[in-house]
Amino acid sequence: MKNGIENKLRKLQTDGKEITIWTKARYLFQRVFPDAEWMKEYYPICKKHPCLIPFCVAYRLVFRGGRNLNSRVREVKMVRKIGK
Repeated sequence: MKNGIENKLRKLQTDGKEITIWTKARYLFQRVFPDAEWMKEYYPICKKHPCLIPFCVAYRLVFRGGRNLNSRVREVKMVRKIGK
C-alpha cells in the first residue's frame, strides 16, 4: 500500500523534488473529493445526470465515509510518514 501511495504522490509532485506537505494535502483532498471522471465511473447515474455529482460526493462522504475507517487512518499515517 505504501508504494502505491508514494507513486501517486510522486506523480503529483511534478518538479521531481522532495514530496512537500502541499502535495500530500492535494493527494488527501483528491481522495476525499474525487474528480468528475472518477465519480462517473463508480457512480453510473453521474454519467447520465452530471448535475448529480455533488450529491453523490455528499452521499459518499456521509454514508460510505465511515466504512473501513481503520484503513483510512492507516493511509493518512502512511502519507504523513512518506518523505520524512
